[in-house]
Amino acid sequence: MGLFFYAPAATGWHRLDPRTKLALLGISFIMVLLPQQPLVVAPASLLIVVQAIWARAWQNLARIKGLLITLLVLTILIWSFLAHGPTPLGFGVTWESLAFG
Repeated sequence: MGLFFYAPAATGWHRLDPRTKLALLGISFIMVLLPQQPLVVAPASLLIVVQAIWARAWQNLARIKGLLITLLVLTILIWSFLAHGPTPLGFGVTWESLAFG
């Protein structure tokens, strides 16, 4: 495995100016992190998946799948205990906090 994840390809994503790609990356992060409603975050998450498909980045994402799965599990666990809502599930976890995680 190489040190870097860059793989040159003939996709529209790879032909974009680097500043454009950085701007889209920043916008994607803002769209996912700012809203307080999970249903608002879903379309932004779909945008990130579309960007990954457009860039043909699945091979690189597969290389870090362990890290991504760990982030997913930890995010759900942390938000389950930090966020609160009116529908308790037990052990201090609410349905709303689990959905937000």
